[in-house]
Amino acid sequence: MMEMRYDWTISSRTRIVGCLPPERCIFSEFRRLSPDTKNDQYNSLLGIYRRHCGLENVFLLWTGPEYMYHMLKANDVTIPSDGLLLLRFFSLYDWHTNNAYQELESENDSDIKFFIAEFDEIRRRARRTCVSDFSGDECEGLWDTHYSHIFQKYGLVDQLKW
Repeated sequence: MMEMRYDWTISSRTRIVGCLPPERCIFSEFRRLSPDTKNDQYNSLLGIYRRHCGLENVFLLWTGPEYMYHMLKANDVTIPSDGLLLLRFFSLYDWHTNNAYQELESENDSDIKFFIAEFDEIRRRARRTCVSDFSGDECEGLWDTHYSHIFQKYGLVDQLKW
């Protein structure tokens, strides 16, 4: 089996932009490199946001989960709003696990934080368990037996708007 090494230059974790990165953020040793720390408009806990504005009203780094969230919303999927927020915020580890950004949280954010942290833990545990690549046939089988039904259930049956 090929040796698995962590590459610190690739991270799917996200953070809120437009305010200071948290002290305990992932790769905090590089926090000082963020342009937000040098901009008077951004270099505070609230930055450009209002206290308790709600995380649905903040800007996140443009990561895969953030792209997927906006793409699904643009396609009017029928995934419940809390499900969409789970997809958007599971990679906001500093919020759901390290309790950063509390000053931006709404009441709804506080209510769903535990579930998002639980989902992220389950996702990471599953990722550690599934270390092999799938063949094309295996992927096709998963699509036919599992994922195509989920896509249909939530209204993703036509060509998507990208």
